[in-house]
Amino acid sequence: MNRQGFPTSILWVLVALTLGWGFNWPMIKLALTEVPVLSFRSVCLLGGAAGLFAVAAYARLPLRVPRGQWGRLLLMALFSITFWNICSVYGIGYMASGRAAILAFTMPLWGVLVSAWLLRERLSARRILGVGLGMGAILLLLSNELQAVQAAPKGTLLMLGAALSWPSAR
Repeated sequence: MNRQGFPTSILWVLVALTLGWGFNWPMIKLALTEVPVLSFRSVCLLGGAAGLFAVAAYARLPLRVPRGQWGRLLLMALFSITFWNICSVYGIGYMASGRAAILAFTMPLWGVLVSAWLLRERLSARRILGVGLGMGAILLLLSNELQAVQAAPKGTLLMLGAALSWPSAR
């Protein structure tokens, strides 16, 4: 184990997840040249749901939704699953996958702002610094790509909509 308590013997999992997640975006773009958007996303979601149910069954995790939580569950699913998947899969069709991924993963930045607005969470100096550094990093990553991002307004709006839908499910 390292100093943070992370077992170094499973470092390969972190590497595999990082590579898989990064590889995912160009593969989505490629798949969408051959498969209709909604068919592609349906297969992905059904496969993901089957995998999650299999893991839950293997681990003997309860699947029952607690009493009084159905409304919250449906609202969270609407934003974090439905809106995210629709906006991201259509958005990537309008722009390069790398640019789409950068815009999609602005979700933590939106999360801080949405939490301050809707949940009345305090914007501490640490959070403001985090949002500022995050926005700076995004601008740095996109600095050579700003014209390309501006040239794809539909893709940009859809990817930002996807990013904004994720923390809105909170």
